[in-house]
Amino acid sequence: MRLPTSYCSTMCQRLGARHMTFSDDFHLPSCGPSLQKEERRPPQTLDSVYDAWLASRLMGSQRGTYLVPGSQRPLNRVNARLACIITKKCAFDLFKTIWGLHPVRTTLMMSLNIIRSVFPAFRGYSQAMIIDELQSLISSGSFTWSRLLHLLSTEILRRILEGLLDSFA
Repeated sequence: MRLPTSYCSTMCQRLGARHMTFSDDFHLPSCGPSLQKEERRPPQTLDSVYDAWLASRLMGSQRGTYLVPGSQRPLNRVNARLACIITKKCAFDLFKTIWGLHPVRTTLMMSLNIIRSVFPAFRGYSQAMIIDELQSLISSGSFTWSRLLHLLSTEILRRILEGLLDSFA
């Protein structure tokens, strides 16, 4: 929604009368007809992570204006590329810092996450095996319960272990 020019100029006069303190990288949009949509292009050179972060906060329709801290950035190619740049530059340093603080806890955290990620796949496999066994029991007419009881006990044990792991992690 676009505001009328008279409202915008009145608002700028009111804002200009107050003393507002913002950081150097935040600018209020100018009030005038110069607000034209232009395609935002990523900067060619990013010297630091801060430059990439600041480039991700640029508002596409207004030159020189930035999103306020905490606001949602739009999901587009430029921001995805900037996120990849930030991740590439920071991931190793973050891991090195966490590892330097406490290597045993870092190893435990990563191994627990890997184990927790295996449980959903194992759940699907286990439940599919139970359904297959039930189907074969019904279609064949010979009721051997040992295999079905083994699969059911495996499923119950998996649920207990998953619950314990979730309460621990």
